Amino acid sequence: MWWSYLGLHRTEVFVSHRDARLTVHGRRLLIERISGGRPVAHVAAEMGISRVTAHKWIRRWRSEGEQGLHDRSSRPLTTPHRASAAVETRVCRLRRDRKLGPRPPRPHPGPARLHRAPHPGPARPEPAGIHGPARAGRRP
Repeated sequence: MWWSYLGLHRTEVFVSHRDARLTVHGRRLLIERISGGRPVAHVAAEMGISRVTAHKWIRRWRSEGEQGLHDRSSRPLTTPHRASAAVETRVCRLRRDRKLGPRPPRPHPGPARLHRAPHPGPARPEPAGIHGPARAGRRP
């Protein structure tokens, strides 16, 4: 690639999610502006974030330094309701054998009604008195 000719090395980058207001660079700007003596509320409004979020980044920067401004994983540390390995193996085997895909296995085979809308029922005629009687040749 072109960067290898320039002596640059490609590094893995943790990309922030698409809804994130601030990147690492934006968080640095936030810290610089607030450290310069500007009010947190004003800087937060300028950058399009809440005061709570601004205080969160300040708190992380004070406790962890530059590393605190980087993105973190949103994966939970523990999953207390996770299925056991035996159940997971059985579900995967059922999905593979019955070609079910990601849908949860049903207790008995039968017609799938997952995407079927209920029948709307018979149409009810409008009462005649609301819009008046129909007249031939006249438009309302």
